[in-house]
Amino acid sequence: METLIVLALIGSIWLIAPRRWRRFISLVEIVLLLCVLVGSPIGLELIFKAMVMSLPKDQGDPAAAIVVLGRGP
Repeated sequence: METLIVLALIGSIWLIAPRRWRRFISLVEIVLLLCVLVGSPIGLELIFKAMVMSLPKDQGDPAAAIVVLGRGP
């Protein structure tokens, strides 16, 4: 809700801003909208699915060894 208020304020500033500042203000609005989209549950689900799609399929072969990575004390 706060994000929508901020976007409305930026939109109203865009209306009264000089012409040379309108492109910059529009860019700020687009960046804020992308941040909101990525932070939303729908955006996170889309990002997760895109990352999982790039993984190779499981071949079903048994593992010959299991490696546990860690650091010393």
